[in-house]
Amino acid sequence: WLRRAGIIASIITIIITYLINNYVVTRICTQFGTDHQLLQYLIYVICAMLIVVIYISTHLGYRPLSIKWFYLRCFISLVDEKWMVLSLLRILEHTIGYNSHNALLDDISLQKHQQRAMNVKSELQTLRKYRRELYHGEDLISYDVLETYLTNL
Repeated sequence: WLRRAGIIASIITIIITYLINNYVVTRICTQFGTDHQLLQYLIYVICAMLIVVIYISTHLGYRPLSIKWFYLRCFISLVDEKWMVLSLLRILEHTIGYNSHNALLDDISLQKHQQRAMNVKSELQTLRKYRRELYHGEDLISYDVLETYLTNL
């Protein structure tokens, strides 16, 4: 439902772009004598940015279209604020040269543990929304490994 809302919002944004371009831009350009094409490009860029924001927000908060995007989102959420794991894996040092997190420790409070447990439960529910029987080979193995990991976590 929410993914459809994102698609509908993108379509509405495109329609609004068309209406603004045809009616508002032509009136402003004729009234003030400004460059018509520059204003059109500016409106296209703003609307394209809106579509990208809508698209990204639907994928970050809800079920992504591709299961590989979900794997990436799940991995990022699992290492989020786990500084000791990031130091052990050395992902940030080798890719972007960032090493300030090496001096930080993980938050092991009960409240943070409960929050992470709720996040893992939510990710497991999202994973199970993907139909397992559609995947074969490596994709099926990735699905099973992530499901086992999230179940046992």
